[in-house]
Amino acid sequence: MRQFGEGKLAPSAAAGSRLIDNRWHHVAGIFDGASLRLYLDGKEKSVVSFPGPIAYPLGQDIWIGTHGNGLNGYGFFGQIDEVQIAGKARSPAWIRLAYENQKSALSLLEFP
Repeated sequence: MRQFGEGKLAPSAAAGSRLIDNRWHHVAGIFDGASLRLYLDGKEKSVVSFPGPIAYPLGQDIWIGTHGNGLNGYGFFGQIDEVQIAGKARSPAWIRLAYENQKSALSLLEFP
């Protein structure tokens, strides 16, 4: 997860490993005004300090899975499903619940 601030590349939060395992994963990025957090499958994997507002000098468009400038080498290879953008930072418990609610072995709710 990368975030631009005041025209320069900001610190990056990374999961620490590549996800090339042909399995479904829940990925969430959170910015709370003070830090960037990356969650993988409901667990926090990385946090970096980044105080200040999100600023992107190249416009207001949102690009998911590719670089907004059309630069090569930044593309996402795979499928992206159910993208959500919230107006506030979600809690770790919210992220965990979102993961548990979407994973293939769903056991969050049971009906008689």
